[in-house]
Amino acid sequence: MSLKKAIEFLVETLGEIEIPAGELKTKEDKIREVYEEASRCKKCPLWRGRKKMVFGHGNPYSRVLFVGEAPGEDEDRIGIPFVGRAGSKLAQIMLKYGIKRENIYITNTLKCRPPSNRDPKPEELQECFKYLKKQIEIISPAIILCLGRYASLVILGEKRGISYLRQGEFYRFGARIFVTYHPSAILRKPNLTPLFEEDIERVSKLILK
Repeated sequence: MSLKKAIEFLVETLGEIEIPAGELKTKEDKIREVYEEASRCKKCPLWRGRKKMVFGHGNPYSRVLFVGEAPGEDEDRIGIPFVGRAGSKLAQIMLKYGIKRENIYITNTLKCRPPSNRDPKPEELQECFKYLKKQIEIISPAIILCLGRYASLVILGEKRGISYLRQGEFYRFGARIFVTYHPSAILRKPNLTPLFEEDIERVSKLILK
C-alpha cells in the first residue's frame, strides 16, 4: 500500500485527528509570546525610563544560554543584549575559543536598563525572573553560563563571590551551570582576563566536544 493510500485509509478509519494549536508552536513562537508579555510589563518602575525592552538574542535551539546582569546604554538604545563594549569583549573572547555568538542564546536577569547602570534591586530581579525562567524552559539549555554576581544570584541563589563560584559546577533547570565574571568587570580589571578566558574555554570544550 502506498503512503498516500495508507493516510487515506487511516483518515477514513479514525477520522480527522485534531492537533491542539499550542503543540504546533516552535521555540521561536514561544519566545515571541514571552517577548510580547515582557514588552507590556509595568510591574516595576524600570519600564518608565527604558527606550527599548532588551529581551534576549540568539538561537533558541542552542544547547547554551549565557545570562548577564542588565542592559546598558547601548543595549537600551538598540534592544539587543551585549552590544556595547562589554559585549564586544565577550564576542571577541568567545570567538577565540570557537564559540560564535549566533550559535548561543544570550539574555540578562533584567530586561530594562536601571538608571545610570546602577545595580539591580531585589524587587526588580524578582519581577523579571519569571521571564528569564520562561526563556530557560523554552530553550531548555544543557549549559548555562552566569556572567557576573547578579546572574549567579538569580540562577543559583548564590551570594558567594565569583572567584569562589567559578571554580565549581552546579545543576539547576536541568542544565550544567557555570559562573564567571561579567565582561564589564574584565574591562575595569584587565588582570581578570586570563581567568575569564579560562572559564570561556572550559565551556567551549563542552560545547564543541
